[in-house]
Amino acid sequence: MSQATSSVDADTDQHVQATLRSAAVSSSRTVITIAHRLETIMDYDKILLLSEGSVLEFGTPETLLEDTSGAFSDLCRGARQ
Repeated sequence: MSQATSSVDADTDQHVQATLRSAAVSSSRTVITIAHRLETIMDYDKILLLSEGSVLEFGTPETLLEDTSGAFSDLCRGARQ
């Protein structure tokens, strides 16, 4: 399944993500997001990075970013360029 917001503008995506987060917090539910935009998941509690069906990395955004040789760090560096 493709991310539902992959074809919307950034402002609309932010609104959708804020609504989802608000609903999850108010109902104490877990939200699983498949994301095309890194900014969508940067404030999530945990990130699971998959490649071809295999787990590459799992952890908090902060922990994954600290590993400068990791795949998540590489993705973030590439997004800034």
